[in-house]
Amino acid sequence: MIRSGELLTARRRRKARANALTVLLLSLILIFVLNHTTPGKQGLKGNAKPRWTRQAPRSTRGPDKNVGWKNLGLCFSKLSLRPLQDALRGIRSLASSNAKETVTRRSKEIDDTEKINLNVSLRENSKLRRGHLSNGFTYTILPNKFPPGRFEAHLEMHVGSVEESEHEQGVAHIVEHVTFLGSHARAKLYGTGTESNAYTDFHHTVYHLNCPVRAVGRHLPTQTDMLPHALKALREIAFEAKMEDSRIDKERNAILSEISMMSTLDYRITTKEMEQLHRETILPKRFPIGKEDVVATASRSTVRDFYERFYHPSRADLFVVGAVDPDLAERQIIRTFQSVPRNRTQNFQQRLSTLSNSVNLNLKIQKPSVSLPDVLTSGLSIKKWNMTSNGLIMDSAPKSDTPPPLRGLGKQGNQWSVRPNVKHRFSREGVSTASKTINLTSKPSVFLHELITSFHLILCSKNPITSLSTVGDLKKYIILRLAVSGIVYRLNSRCKSNAPFGGVEFDHSDSASEGCSVTTVKILCEPEDWSSQVKLGLGEIQSIFEGGLSQQEFECIRDAFTIDAQQAAVQGDDMPSGDVIQGLMDADLLGHTFMADEDYSQLALRLAPLITLDEVNTYVRYLLEYLYSYGQPNAPVTAAVLACAPRRLGNSSSEEMAISRTVENLLRNEKRSRSAVTAENSQRQATFNELISPDRLSQIKQDTSPNWERPTDPEQGIARDVTGVEQRRLNNGMRVSFKRTGNLANHFTVRVVSPGGISRENQFKPGAVRAAVHMLSQGTSAGELSREDIDLFCMKKLLNVTVGLQHETLWWEVSAPVSSASSAFQLLHLMLTDTKLHEDDLGLVKRMMKSQFYSAHRSLESAPLETLFKALAFDDPRYHKPTPEMVDMITLDDIEDAIRDHLRNDELEIIVVGDFQMNETEQLILDYMGSIPAKGKFRKKESSGLKESRRVKSDLSRRNQHISISDSERRAIGYIAGSGPYRWGFSAERPSPFDDGTGVWMGGAFGNSFARKNAGAESVQAKINGTDGLIARRSHPAYVHSAISVFEKMLNTELFIMVRDTLSLTYHVQLDIGKAEHLPSNAWLLLVHSQVENIDRAMDACVDVLRRFRASDNQLEDAKRA
Repeated sequence: MIRSGELLTARRRRKARANALTVLLLSLILIFVLNHTTPGKQGLKGNAKPRWTRQAPRSTRGPDKNVGWKNLGLCFSKLSLRPLQDALRGIRSLASSNAKETVTRRSKEIDDTEKINLNVSLRENSKLRRGHLSNGFTYTILPNKFPPGRFEAHLEMHVGSVEESEHEQGVAHIVEHVTFLGSHARAKLYGTGTESNAYTDFHHTVYHLNCPVRAVGRHLPTQTDMLPHALKALREIAFEAKMEDSRIDKERNAILSEISMMSTLDYRITTKEMEQLHRETILPKRFPIGKEDVVATASRSTVRDFYERFYHPSRADLFVVGAVDPDLAERQIIRTFQSVPRNRTQNFQQRLSTLSNSVNLNLKIQKPSVSLPDVLTSGLSIKKWNMTSNGLIMDSAPKSDTPPPLRGLGKQGNQWSVRPNVKHRFSREGVSTASKTINLTSKPSVFLHELITSFHLILCSKNPITSLSTVGDLKKYIILRLAVSGIVYRLNSRCKSNAPFGGVEFDHSDSASEGCSVTTVKILCEPEDWSSQVKLGLGEIQSIFEGGLSQQEFECIRDAFTIDAQQAAVQGDDMPSGDVIQGLMDADLLGHTFMADEDYSQLALRLAPLITLDEVNTYVRYLLEYLYSYGQPNAPVTAAVLACAPRRLGNSSSEEMAISRTVENLLRNEKRSRSAVTAENSQRQATFNELISPDRLSQIKQDTSPNWERPTDPEQGIARDVTGVEQRRLNNGMRVSFKRTGNLANHFTVRVVSPGGISRENQFKPGAVRAAVHMLSQGTSAGELSREDIDLFCMKKLLNVTVGLQHETLWWEVSAPVSSASSAFQLLHLMLTDTKLHEDDLGLVKRMMKSQFYSAHRSLESAPLETLFKALAFDDPRYHKPTPEMVDMITLDDIEDAIRDHLRNDELEIIVVGDFQMNETEQLILDYMGSIPAKGKFRKKESSGLKESRRVKSDLSRRNQHISISDSERRAIGYIAGSGPYRWGFSAERPSPFDDGTGVWMGGAFGNSFARKNAGAESVQAKINGTDGLIARRSHPAYVHSAISVFEKMLNTELFIMVRDTLSLTYHVQLDIGKAEHLPSNAWLLLVHSQVENIDRAMDACVDVLRRFRASDNQLEDAKRA
């Protein structure tokens, strides 16, 4: 595989939708301001993400598992409550000029809510163009504006690891590698600005290309139409692959390296969970990555045979999304794929007959035989499979070489019916019927391992996927997501306030890859006294089940949903084609209607007022019943119960059985402990709409007299012309930088950056800065407001808050809709002036930091990095994880001092990027940030500042080190690190720029330093305008970053070609310059995965590439285009 997501963990988390352009702009603004105001694949196959499912196949994924202010907007921003972005994935593409008008019409729509007919079918996006060729090939085209001048083409082959026989486990994976990397037509796209990749899961193999509409590379004439070439490459990959012996052998070695790379502890826990969850199916016996011995020994003929058996057009769906003309694209698709033969071989019938000896086939579709609650019953329709109450069943052999496409399952298109038996036993099949009662609840399973450092209990139920095709279905789905959001919020707020453990995580999500919907509760705690902590976690589940959500919680969650529905329409044109196409593919697989943003927004805003608290609490009970009623007659089946614990808790089978019995007794026990949070506390929460009242703000402004300083630096105007950044300074000393963008409509991000970060740790008593970030990320009280009040406020206003730490900076960041801008700045004001820290929170943070220390030193990925950091920093304790002894020494005063040291107004920078109104935002900044006094609770004049940051030295005596870690799997990983140019042109270690007297950048300084010293603003502007190209380029704030990025791209390409493709020594090799979070900004880090027997050769090959690399003009141009 090349790109894929985690099987359960990543699959159940919402894919991060952070816009890369916004992040880059924040970084570039920071570069610019500090430089001006402070002195001092082609998809290279091989990425470190686990394989075997699509990046995020469960489309109603749950929230980011972090709790606290790091995830305050969890219910909607993180929880996929832009319905259909993940579950429907169907709200993409039609936010037209009427979108904003849609929001203004809301009051009229709500007046008409009673007229909604819930039986009406949802309207599919009218811009979709679908087609079906005579050879069985299907295609879907959707124009999309963002990013301009590019398109995505994804070819989905309905063949995955479930097609493999016992002796073929891993062959589908090999075929994916060989077809993709063996394509000469795909290779010709390199250097055109095209990125390509592929992945395999249980049921699908997907090849995807991200291309410019017009070629800009050296292999094709400039301005060549790229769509025909992209389609030609996909045709060759899927239907005309050469399957050469040399390529098969190369990819065999790469996959063996990938298997080694993927066998992390998290992966192993995930496989154990899968084995429990799907034990009645073939899925746990067909993990897409394959079995190591089969991959190593599978014959070339076996690989070719698998390809010939399954890669034909009747199993293919093509999706094209982006800046394309549908008519031209359709003609080109027909021209490219119409001539592909329906069957590749004469003996296909014979091969199919052999396959059907062990697989029953059936073309019949049935409704579920079990009785589901009315709120959840809307039919079952999963494209590509035949669904019965038990799952996927096929029973009779086809009579022709290629079975005809089924009609009526999912959307119009290719319904390939010959699929292996995947028969799920759903949790509610044990619910009582008129004639019998069955309960097949799973007995607790135990996984013990020496690398596990904490105890966690995983509890799952699974049910059929419910398709979304009517207005009533959409209403039920919205109710479901509100219920999930409420459960997540309640568990986070209660557990982090009272529980002496890591907390309780909750998720409900659909998986097209697995063909079911899964509900998961995970209880995390320390190994010591784990049973009492698990009991407390189960008590919280019981409390939510019995009491439901409060009216205040429900109203906050529904308000947040309303804001999100408005955002969906406004931002429709801003959704990247990559997100749109993934949503479209998931919608088709899950049987959902793919809606336009405008249609969805109008409908959702009309449905929201119809939803009641009772309906949401009905879903809350439905989702949690499998745990609340565990083991009772008529209770839903708990599909998986898995306890993961350190090996020391059970060194014998009898001890494992004791753990299993204890878990079962806890689940069956009706008298469970509950947290100290009372019902009264949960009922009193957040009825307010603001954190700082107008009267309070008026008083603060009267006391501080906020104002803007007049610009004194003549180069501020130049900066605005070059970068689009506008700079101001408040009279309290804070610098402010603005950059208006249109890349995400009606949304903005504000970041408050303080220099220092890890560099500002106390060298003799380190850890306080890290502890401060942990504590702030978990959420704290502020002013008169409790943590729960602030959590609920942020959820209501869709505020997504992050506190981040790097080697040289600490920052507070809030992303929000523009309509919540005032709320965002109110929150920042409180966080920076009146945060309250508590001793109880410190205890939780210390346990977390100790757990991270132990986990890092037992992990093959992390332990070498810690050793490397020590050598690079000459054992400076600031730059590696604090030991438990260091953690014990941290006090609350130390943390307050660490925060105080980062809150000097004259060092703080406020960066605002997004689609905001300048005048309104300037006023908000003036009101809430300008009113922060230069001295206050978290202020002290003697704050150290950058001057105390020392240059970090390396210990050259430890240049070569080997580390051995005890593990049950044979794995190897290599790191190479060193010092190079500063990515941002300056650093805490070197705050003064250098130049050689000619204005040329040297070792990380900028040419504009020379310009400021030796030339006036007019002279610099002349150079910017082109009279001196070299100086103009090197005077740009993004120059160093851009130059290093291009250099990094060239090196990674060369590493891939030599170490991965030519020598077949690795699956993944990656060089990063200045990106390691806890290393200086001039540190570079190279990572290479390999098998144990090949790791030394792989490391030597990487060093050889680094030493001999000299860039050619062609390599430079290719890297710049990429």
